[in-house]
Amino acid sequence: MTSSNLAIVFGPNFLWSRSTSTSLEEIAPINAFVDFVLQNHKDIYLIDVNQRTVSVD
Repeated sequence: MTSSNLAIVFGPNFLWSRSTSTSLEEIAPINAFVDFVLQNHKDIYLIDVNQRTVSVD
């Protein structure tokens, strides 16, 4: 899946308001923001996922 498709699927679930329901007008900017984060995750989080090590006990 592309980052745009992932943003459409997961964006509204990551960013939502508890006080109001999300309108269709609010979904496009949310999806655009999540798409931006997905595309720029290395610059935003400054970590290379491939270099992380996880120990399994």
